[in-house]
Amino acid sequence: MAETCRWLRKKGIKSIAAVVPGAGINGITIEGSAQAITEGAVLGLYTFRKYITKKDDDFGDIGELPNHH
Repeated sequence: MAETCRWLRKKGIKSIAAVVPGAGINGITIEGSAQAITEGAVLGLYTFRKYITKKDDDFGDIGELPNHH
């Protein structure tokens, strides 16, 4: 999910919808699966840019990640 989000961010995508895979398998709840997807996306998109001096346009924001179940 993180790699997909980084690729979509480079393409200028602002909103992503995801299917919640794994819910109901081996006791994984819908909420747990949705949380894992969201955390993976957020962590994968994180960039520490405090000390970067040059402007890099590859770091747009994805404003919405709705999880549909």
